[in-house]
Amino acid sequence: MQNTQPPANNPTADSLHKKLENLTNHYFTHVVAIQGLTEEIHKLKNKNGSLRTYIDNSFKAWNAERADLNMKLHFYQRNCSMIANDAAENLRKRDNQPADYEDTSSSSGTVAPQLSHFGSSSQSRLSFLLEPSRPNANRSFLIKTEPLDVPETQPTVPEAIREEVIRDESEDTENRPPPITTMKDAIEFCSKNNVELGELTGLNLKPFLFNPFIANGPPQVVINSRNPYCFYMNQIKGSENPVQWSALSHSEQESWANKWRKMKCIQGKQAWHGLIKFELSKKRKRSSGNNMSF
Repeated sequence: MQNTQPPANNPTADSLHKKLENLTNHYFTHVVAIQGLTEEIHKLKNKNGSLRTYIDNSFKAWNAERADLNMKLHFYQRNCSMIANDAAENLRKRDNQPADYEDTSSSSGTVAPQLSHFGSSSQSRLSFLLEPSRPNANRSFLIKTEPLDVPETQPTVPEAIREEVIRDESEDTENRPPPITTMKDAIEFCSKNNVELGELTGLNLKPFLFNPFIANGPPQVVINSRNPYCFYMNQIKGSENPVQWSALSHSEQESWANKWRKMKCIQGKQAWHGLIKFELSKKRKRSSGNNMSF
């Protein structure tokens, strides 16, 4: 009788079918995993491309900003150097040239009695306020006899502070150059007349001088700081626990007076060329009739 049973070591069709099914399932499981990894790789490539683009754009923007800042730095260095040289030359000429004040007051004199009660110490302190700020011996000076307009932090100006007013050079119409009216010409003028700020470095000069980095073209309206006291009060405005002018020592007040004179020298040159103009307050216009010339 023939034996129809398969050998013990030979797999049956069912076992082969199950094994094939398991291998097929295992294959498709790996296919799905590979597809998932492929999608993840694609996402990472897109993210990497976006990061590279962002880094490249940021680097280009940083380079552009650095180039712009370097250009501005070079511009200010040249501008400050020229103004400092002009200021030093003007101060040297002023020191070597005697001031010829125009005496338009009465013979009896009304200024001396007001200054006499301050004593010699106060008079020496006043002396640096009464010096001419520009080397023009034919220009007259005015002394204000009533308190000036000051910030609300201190409603009254100290009695020892009086106003030094320099007549506008625009009165000399024959020698005045044509005013600068375009921003391009203004920037070119500033680049050719740069000066070193020196002791003015770190101070807020935007309210007083021409600013080439704003849209307003010349002439720009600026503050006409009338004496060292007002200039100092403008600098400490908004500070926490500021030191008032009366608390400064005599040497500190003279230091601020020198800073004010240097700023006024730059301011006067810019006003002379039409870069800036001063806007007088109503109170100042009303009180201008009480000034005395000497």
